[in-house]
Amino acid sequence: MSPTGIPVHLAVKSSSGVDSFRRTRCRRSYSGKFNLRVGESLHRELAMQAAEDGMSLNQYVLRKLRAA
Repeated sequence: MSPTGIPVHLAVKSSSGVDSFRRTRCRRSYSGKFNLRVGESLHRELAMQAAEDGMSLNQYVLRKLRAA
């Protein structure tokens, strides 16, 4: 854990140069959901942009993440 209480994962290189952390995570199944705290002003800004584009906040953020 970091001093902020957030789990910290360290990647360890194997002799083949493959990141063992990444290999382990690739085998894991994912739900497609995660929580992200963005603060009130960014939340407001994103919600307003989503509304202007005629989409839900979730759809808007997905579009932005895919484009990143």
